[in-house]
Amino acid sequence: MNYYFKIIIILFLFGCKPIYISKKDKESYNAINETIYEITKTKKGAEIYLFEKPIPINTMLDKNFFTKTYLKEVYGNGGVLGVDSRKISNLLKEIDLNTVATEKIDKAQRWDSSQFRFPYRFLKKNIKNSIPKHKQNNLSMPLFVGNNYFFIYTDYFCGSECGQGSVVIFKKINGQWEHYERLPVWIS
Repeated sequence: MNYYFKIIIILFLFGCKPIYISKKDKESYNAINETIYEITKTKKGAEIYLFEKPIPINTMLDKNFFTKTYLKEVYGNGGVLGVDSRKISNLLKEIDLNTVATEKIDKAQRWDSSQFRFPYRFLKKNIKNSIPKHKQNNLSMPLFVGNNYFFIYTDYFCGSECGQGSVVIFKKINGQWEHYERLPVWIS
């Protein structure tokens, strides 16, 4: 009897989905939950259409993107429409981008949907552009720089010739994440 009881316990333990979530992941999901409507440019309360997996942020960007030189040259001289070059100058004074260069970028995993606190629907890559009136969002996990900023890559598709990819920057002000700047990366 004792033998069967042990087998049942072992099967139960291995069959259950792990409920442990790391502190870093918890912080990432909290940041996404707080800012999802600003990230996706979607009305509050609307259903968000997400691809099944988060993407590693650096796979979508030029390898030099997170350097002072690149950010200053591309976005800091007033050359990109809609980007406040003063914000970029202030950002470069306030943050240490060397921490980003040494950050280990994790492989893309599936989203842990139990951590989402907003209405969402997952989409598979092969049905891209199949929901014509809705943006289908691809997100990276947030990349935190110090305690006061995070970067997140997002792109969306809203038709065969409609879409945009950008890096959205959030700043923590009075304990809340607030949209700081959106840096366009590509547009269709």
